[in-house]
Amino acid sequence: MKKISKLLTITSGLLIFYGCKEKEQPPKAKNYDEIPNYVKVNNDKVKTDSLFAVALNNGDEKAYNDVSANYILASNYKELFYYSIIMANKYDLPEAHYHIFVALINSSPKQNLNLMDEKTKNLALYHLAKSHELGFASAKYSISELFGKNGKIQNSKYYIRAYFN
Repeated sequence: MKKISKLLTITSGLLIFYGCKEKEQPPKAKNYDEIPNYVKVNNDKVKTDSLFAVALNNGDEKAYNDVSANYILASNYKELFYYSIIMANKYDLPEAHYHIFVALINSSPKQNLNLMDEKTKNLALYHLAKSHELGFASAKYSISELFGKNGKIQNSKYYIRAYFN
């Protein structure tokens, strides 16, 4: 009798424990009509301006990277180019040099380096090389895409001299 009582108690406890457990809900469908965050940030002129002000005035790489990433996602290369030039010249920021290269490439016909005039091509390659020299990983990837897997790029001084000649 005691065994049956214990067995009923244990069984009842297990039923209560597992019976009260929440059932897993199927994942909710994503709302694809929601506006992406980068669009919201880019449309918020006050926030964008304040991030760029912090970046430009204080050399804040995080602020610069936050807003520049949004500009790249939105294909806003003209404004990206403007801020990147300042950050590259003022702070020698590797990402800024790379973004100048990206902005120049994406502003060219068919996004092709070989279709650029020689001066603009040398300017783009200068900033790619400079970004690579400063250790930016994406620059290394772009170099291998442009010049082949084992391709070499001249140093940045080579391209800046070619630009001014």
